[in-house]
Amino acid sequence: MNSDRFKFRAWRHDFKKMVYDFLITALGTIVCEGAPNLGYEGARETGLTIMQASPFHDKEGKLIYEGDILQCLDFVDEEPMWMGIMKYGRASCGCDNGTYGWYVEGGTIFFNEENYDDPAIIIGNIYENPDLIPKEDKP
Repeated sequence: MNSDRFKFRAWRHDFKKMVYDFLITALGTIVCEGAPNLGYEGARETGLTIMQASPFHDKEGKLIYEGDILQCLDFVDEEPMWMGIMKYGRASCGCDNGTYGWYVEGGTIFFNEENYDDPAIIIGNIYENPDLIPKEDKP
């Protein structure tokens, strides 16, 4: 089993910072680093967006999370080809109705549970580096 399968990170909108130390209680309360009370009461964070880690690593060995911006490289010479955003959901390669899994929006990489063919490098994420989001993916 992949040990990264259940790792998460969260974007704190109030402090504009990525956090990795938090927990979600059985009642759904999100307790973040620096919570005022270890008993969880009053520690709910309302400005968090949670992102799950994928089971994949980039070319440099860094764990790829949902929301990461990837520079996808040519399989042969590893020259930069295009950029896209890592997502989980229903995607299609154009030959079927789609299937659920990890994919890079804005490109052609679809990840299966074991590996992916094209090399990619994490160049940022959608919260800390919004200027890197490809224009076609901006709202």
